[in-house]
Amino acid sequence: LTSCGQQGSFSQEENKELAGVVKDVVADRVPVYVGIGRESDRAYTTAMLEHAGHIDATAAVVLCYDMDADQQVAHFQELNHVGFPLVAYTAGDGSKRLQRIEDILALDNVIGAKATIDLRTPGNVDYFHRVVSTEKPVLQGEDVVLLEGLQEGAVGGINAIANLVPE
Repeated sequence: LTSCGQQGSFSQEENKELAGVVKDVVADRVPVYVGIGRESDRAYTTAMLEHAGHIDATAAVVLCYDMDADQQVAHFQELNHVGFPLVAYTAGDGSKRLQRIEDILALDNVIGAKATIDLRTPGNVDYFHRVVSTEKPVLQGEDVVLLEGLQEGAVGGINAIANLVPE
Protein backbone atom coordinates (compact mmCIF):
# COMPACT_ATOMS: atom_id res chain seq x y z
CA LEU A 1 0.00 0.00 0.00
CA THR A 2 1.80 3.06 -1.25
CA SER A 3 4.88 0.96 -0.62
CA CYS A 4 6.22 1.52 -4.13
CA GLY A 5 6.77 5.21 -3.50
CA GLN A 6 3.31 6.50 -4.44
CA GLN A 7 2.71 8.12 -1.06
CA GLY A 8 4.38 11.25 -2.41
CA SER A 9 1.51 11.58 -4.90
CA PHE A 10 -1.14 11.88 -2.20
CA SER A 11 -1.76 14.20 0.71
CA GLN A 12 -1.31 12.90 4.24
CA GLU A 13 -5.09 12.72 4.71
CA GLU A 14 -5.51 10.82 1.42
CA ASN A 15 -2.81 8.35 2.47
CA LYS A 16 -4.44 7.84 5.86
CA GLU A 17 -7.83 7.29 4.26
CA LEU A 18 -6.38 4.88 1.70
CA ALA A 19 -4.57 2.89 4.39
CA GLY A 20 -7.75 2.64 6.47
CA VAL A 21 -9.86 1.52 3.53
CA VAL A 22 -7.34 -1.16 2.53
CA LYS A 23 -7.06 -2.41 6.10
CA ASP A 24 -10.88 -2.66 6.33
CA VAL A 25 -11.22 -4.41 2.97
CA VAL A 26 -8.56 -7.06 3.56
CA ALA A 27 -9.91 -7.72 7.07
CA ASP A 28 -6.62 -9.26 8.26
CA ARG A 29 -6.59 -11.86 5.44
CA VAL A 30 -3.27 -10.51 4.17
CA PRO A 31 -0.55 -8.30 5.65
CA VAL A 32 -0.86 -4.55 5.16
CA TYR A 33 2.40 -2.63 4.73
CA VAL A 34 1.91 1.15 4.78
CA GLY A 35 4.42 3.43 3.05
CA ILE A 36 5.14 6.19 5.55
CA GLY A 37 8.18 8.06 4.28
CA ARG A 38 8.23 11.29 2.37
CA GLU A 39 11.90 11.99 2.14
CA SER A 40 12.92 14.18 5.07
CA ASP A 41 9.42 15.36 6.03
CA ARG A 42 9.60 13.99 9.58
CA ALA A 43 6.19 15.36 10.63
CA TYR A 44 4.55 13.47 7.76
CA THR A 45 6.54 10.30 8.53
CA THR A 46 5.69 10.44 12.24
CA ALA A 47 1.98 11.05 11.59
CA MET A 48 1.82 8.17 9.09
CA LEU A 49 3.69 5.85 11.47
CA GLU A 50 1.18 6.67 14.21
CA HIS A 51 -1.67 6.01 11.77
CA ALA A 52 -0.17 2.68 10.69
CA GLY A 53 -0.18 1.65 14.35
CA HIS A 54 -3.69 3.02 14.87
CA ILE A 55 -5.14 0.88 12.06
CA ASP A 56 -3.07 -2.12 13.20
CA ALA A 57 -1.13 -2.41 9.94
CA THR A 58 1.46 -5.17 9.72
CA ALA A 59 4.42 -2.84 9.22
CA ALA A 60 5.47 0.56 7.94
CA VAL A 61 7.70 0.88 4.87
CA VAL A 62 10.22 3.69 5.43
CA LEU A 63 12.06 5.56 2.71
CA CYS A 64 14.42 8.45 3.21
CA TYR A 65 15.89 9.51 -0.12
CA ASP A 66 17.32 12.92 0.61
CA MET A 67 19.49 12.09 3.62
CA ASP A 68 23.15 11.22 3.89
CA ALA A 69 24.20 7.86 5.37
CA ASP A 70 24.42 9.09 8.97
CA GLN A 71 21.07 10.89 8.73
CA GLN A 72 19.45 7.72 7.38
CA VAL A 73 20.67 5.68 10.36
CA ALA A 74 19.60 8.40 12.82
CA HIS A 75 16.15 8.54 11.17
CA PHE A 76 15.67 4.79 11.54
CA GLN A 77 16.97 4.88 15.12
CA GLU A 78 14.37 7.53 15.95
CA LEU A 79 11.55 5.52 14.36
CA ASN A 80 12.82 2.30 15.96
CA HIS A 81 12.05 3.75 19.40
CA VAL A 82 8.33 3.85 18.56
CA GLY A 83 8.26 0.05 18.75
CA PHE A 84 6.30 -0.55 15.51
CA PRO A 85 7.56 -2.99 12.83
CA LEU A 86 9.49 -1.17 10.11
CA VAL A 87 10.62 -2.24 6.63
CA ALA A 88 13.65 -0.35 5.29
CA TYR A 89 13.12 0.73 1.67
CA THR A 90 16.35 0.90 -0.32
CA ALA A 91 16.37 1.62 -4.03
CA GLY A 92 18.52 2.29 -7.04
CA ASP A 93 22.22 2.84 -7.12
CA GLY A 94 22.52 6.40 -5.86
CA SER A 95 20.86 8.73 -3.39
CA LYS A 96 17.86 6.44 -2.87
CA ARG A 97 20.09 3.67 -1.57
CA LEU A 98 20.44 3.13 2.18
CA GLN A 99 24.22 3.35 2.44
CA ARG A 100 24.52 1.81 5.92
CA ILE A 101 21.88 -0.86 5.41
CA GLU A 102 23.56 -3.26 7.84
CA ASP A 103 23.30 -0.72 10.68
CA ILE A 104 19.65 -0.05 9.86
CA LEU A 105 18.68 -3.72 9.64
CA ALA A 106 20.41 -4.39 12.97
CA LEU A 107 17.74 -2.30 14.75
CA ASP A 108 15.23 -4.41 16.69
CA ASN A 109 12.04 -3.09 15.09
CA VAL A 110 13.37 -3.08 11.53
CA ILE A 111 11.95 -6.44 10.47
CA GLY A 112 13.30 -6.54 6.92
CA ALA A 113 13.99 -4.63 3.74
CA LYS A 114 12.38 -3.80 0.45
CA ALA A 115 15.25 -3.69 -2.03
CA THR A 116 14.30 -2.14 -5.36
CA ILE A 117 17.63 -3.00 -6.90
CA ASP A 118 18.16 -3.81 -10.58
CA LEU A 119 20.32 -6.92 -10.43
CA ARG A 120 21.24 -6.60 -14.11
CA THR A 121 23.70 -3.87 -13.09
CA PRO A 122 26.93 -5.50 -11.82
CA GLY A 123 27.61 -3.19 -8.85
CA ASN A 124 24.06 -3.66 -7.64
CA VAL A 125 24.48 -7.40 -7.14
CA ASP A 126 27.16 -6.82 -4.49
CA TYR A 127 24.90 -4.36 -2.67
CA PHE A 128 21.95 -6.76 -2.84
CA HIS A 129 24.16 -9.46 -1.30
CA ARG A 130 24.98 -7.06 1.55
CA VAL A 131 21.26 -6.60 2.21
CA VAL A 132 20.48 -10.33 2.08
CA SER A 133 23.47 -11.20 4.27
CA THR A 134 21.87 -9.40 7.23
CA GLU A 135 19.59 -12.45 7.55
CA LYS A 136 16.49 -10.29 7.86
CA PRO A 137 13.81 -10.94 5.22
CA VAL A 138 14.37 -9.06 1.97
CA LEU A 139 11.60 -8.34 -0.52
CA GLN A 140 12.68 -7.55 -4.09
CA GLY A 141 11.01 -4.41 -5.37
CA GLU A 142 12.25 -4.37 -8.96
CA ASP A 143 9.63 -6.16 -11.07
CA VAL A 144 11.82 -7.17 -13.99
CA VAL A 145 14.34 -8.97 -11.77
CA LEU A 146 11.97 -10.50 -9.23
CA LEU A 147 13.06 -14.03 -10.13
CA GLU A 148 16.74 -13.07 -9.92
CA GLY A 149 16.10 -11.45 -6.54
CA LEU A 150 14.50 -14.62 -5.26
CA GLN A 151 17.45 -16.64 -6.59
CA GLU A 152 19.85 -14.29 -4.77
CA GLY A 153 18.07 -14.66 -1.42
CA ALA A 154 14.96 -12.46 -1.37
CA VAL A 155 11.97 -14.10 0.32
CA GLY A 156 9.34 -12.39 -1.85
CA GLY A 157 8.51 -9.13 -3.53
CA ILE A 158 6.66 -5.86 -3.12
CA ASN A 159 6.07 -5.05 -6.74
CA ALA A 160 4.10 -2.54 -8.76
CA ILE A 161 3.20 -5.29 -11.22
CA ALA A 162 1.10 -6.87 -8.47
CA ASN A 163 -1.36 -4.08 -9.21
CA LEU A 164 -1.82 -5.37 -12.77
CA VAL A 165 -5.06 -7.20 -13.52
CA PRO A 166 -4.94 -8.76 -17.01
CA GLU A 167 -8.21 -9.23 -18.86
